[in-house]
Amino acid sequence: MESEEHIEIINQMINKTKEQLRPFSLNLIFWGALISVMSIIYFNVLHLFETNMHHIMFWTIIPFLAGIFMTNYNIRIGREIGYETHLSRTIKIIWSTFGIAWVFIIILSSLQGYSGGTIQFLILFTSAICLLISGILIKYLPVTLGGSSILLILTLSAVMPEISYTYVNLFSLNLGFTIPGLFLYFHKSDE
Repeated sequence: MESEEHIEIINQMINKTKEQLRPFSLNLIFWGALISVMSIIYFNVLHLFETNMHHIMFWTIIPFLAGIFMTNYNIRIGREIGYETHLSRTIKIIWSTFGIAWVFIIILSSLQGYSGGTIQFLILFTSAICLLISGILIKYLPVTLGGSSILLILTLSAVMPEISYTYVNLFSLNLGFTIPGLFLYFHKSDE
């Protein structure tokens, strides 16, 4: 076999893996859209409530229920596919780790009394790292750029603290999750 044939086989396998990662793209789209809608609702209505309990309940209960829904969806899709590649298993482990980190961030935030901005920063930073790793592993530039865009937006929000949390969430989630998820979902292999 010539080196060109090897490269062609490797490219075909990468494209097949991207096709098999379509459920991952739906996760990105779902979470990007959900948190964007939650941000709009929160910053237009719920921010009027002064108690931290309303904030904690809103940002904990809805994502927790959505996490249960998406976990069930991913299990069902995994059974339909019938097998798991090493890459898809690695992606699953990365995002399971994010879920565990999210739980710890919420628990520590309620115990330590972190502000909403600190919680938001920690969750977005953790998700950006997970996106970067996922994008690099699947060799898909839009996902890698999605993680990078979240890091850039977080850096800008740290340098310019007057930027509204609404904009930070909306831009981060849309550029980091929704748009890369749509690119991955509509990706066609070059077969």
